[in-house]
Amino acid sequence: MARVRMIKPEDADAATRKVYDEVLAQWGRISNFSQVLAHQPAALAGWMLPNQSIRLDNVKSDPEYVKIQQLVIIKTSALNKSAYCMSHNVPLGKKIGLGEAQIRAAQGSDYMSSPDLDDRQKAASLCEALQVDLERPDKRIEFQDQ
Repeated sequence: MARVRMIKPEDADAATRKVYDEVLAQWGRISNFSQVLAHQPAALAGWMLPNQSIRLDNVKSDPEYVKIQQLVIIKTSALNKSAYCMSHNVPLGKKIGLGEAQIRAAQGSDYMSSPDLDDRQKAASLCEALQVDLERPDKRIEFQDQ
């Protein structure tokens, strides 16, 4: 049982219902995770924004990019031993074309030597998968005084 009570769609207030409508448009259903985040509708809406613009908008236009994202999510979920995330993201990965061998490789500890993954897919983070260059120390992000 969740530590935080889920807000069922039928119990949602107007602000939460509005965000739930957006969740339904993105995913076709309201997940338990969404029902937990709904205690703060802005948090749920904030989670959905990058999901839409980074992930869902690319499913048709750049499926290879989304496959890498899914492998990174699956690898992270495996490292975190998150059964919940795996239960959603393994099927999503299969739906966009990841094979069983690729998924098993991402879940395993020897993924770096797996013939089932290409070099981009072997990375444990999106930045590594995309080979983002490191900034010089004086060019890295900093907390800003408010």
